[in-house]
Amino acid sequence: SVGARRVTPRVEIWVTNPGPPIPEDVRAHLFERFYRGRQPASGEHVGLGLAIADQMVRQMCGSWRVECGDGLAVFAVSLPGCSATPAERGPGERVGS
Repeated sequence: SVGARRVTPRVEIWVTNPGPPIPEDVRAHLFERFYRGRQPASGEHVGLGLAIADQMVRQMCGSWRVECGDGLAVFAVSLPGCSATPAERGPGERVGS
């Protein structure tokens, strides 16, 4: 599942995936380039997805939280919120401008 909420002055977006818990030693490296955890080398994944996502989040002054338990893994991003709602912004005005 995917969700979002405003936690003034920030916005939190999260994705929840069912599955076994991610071991703590693996979680410590999830956002490193080319890290694939304990998966056997298959060629399907090169270990860049979370590293790229992490760089994007950092560029927006955001942070990550990863939690595991009860058969779920939650990846949550906290980002600075914009000061205006879409209705308050002018046509074509970008968020954060």
